[in-house]
Amino acid sequence: MTKNKTTTEAKTEKKGIDLNELLRLADEERKMKHPPVDVEVLLSGRIMTVRMPHLSANEFDEFTLPYCPHPAYRDQLGCWFELENVTRNHPGVVLVDGDVEDDLYVIGGTRREKEAVYRWGEIYDSLRHEDKQNLQAAVWGVYVHEAQKKMAAAKAAAAKAAK
Repeated sequence: MTKNKTTTEAKTEKKGIDLNELLRLADEERKMKHPPVDVEVLLSGRIMTVRMPHLSANEFDEFTLPYCPHPAYRDQLGCWFELENVTRNHPGVVLVDGDVEDDLYVIGGTRREKEAVYRWGEIYDSLRHEDKQNLQAAVWGVYVHEAQKKMAAAKAAAAKAAK
C-alpha cells in the first residue's frame, strides 16, 4: 500500500529541495544570539560606552517599520529605514561607565501613576555629531553591511561549488 504524498512533498522531492530542512536551519539561524555592539562616545567630557543589543532580523524589521527613509534617500547606503531615527530610538541601549551599567530607564510620573521612561533618545541628542555618526555606522554595519557580506559569501560559495 503506498502512501499518498501532499503536493508540497511531491514538489519538494521533484526539485530536490528539502523545505523542512531549510526552514529548520533558518529558524536556528534566527535564534542565534549575537553579541551587543559597543561604541565609545564622549559624553560631558567623559569617555563612555554605548552598548546596543543586536535585534533579530524579525525584531529589527518590526522596529524599523515606522522609520521609512525620505523617498529621495531611500537607496542611500542600502537602508530600508531612516538611519538616524532608528539609531536614536534603538531599544535596549545601555550606557556603560567603567564597571557601571545603566539601562537608561527612570521612573517618572506622579505619586499615583508611575511610569518607566526610556532616556536613550535624550542621551543620543546630547552627543557630539561624530559620536552620532559612529553609532549610525554601527547600526548600518550590523543590520545592512553584515547581511550584504553574508549574501556575497553565499554567492561566492555557490559559484565555487558550480565550477
